[in-house]
Amino acid sequence: MRQWKNLSHLLSAEMDAISARTRLLQGMTDAAQRVLPGNLARHCSVDGYDGNQLLVLADDSSCATLVYFHQRKILDALNKKFSKSLGCRFSKIRLLVCRGN
Repeated sequence: MRQWKNLSHLLSAEMDAISARTRLLQGMTDAAQRVLPGNLARHCSVDGYDGNQLLVLADDSSCATLVYFHQRKILDALNKKFSKSLGCRFSKIRLLVCRGN
């Protein structure tokens, strides 16, 4: 019984961490989408970050190209909202094309 309690506690902590990460990425996506034209905003999302590099997914290559031209606005918006809490400033965007099924 004790093993189950320990496992339950570990799973709960993992789920809390996943939930917090999901909320962060959704907040970052919302902030990025607010600075993009409406038709483009629906076709991209923030998938993560590594140090000063922001990972952005786009539906197709044409959207990725347009996001590239708006990257300074995206970086400025995310740095303004998240740099203090994350302890880093984003200086570049890595764009990936992620086609849905």
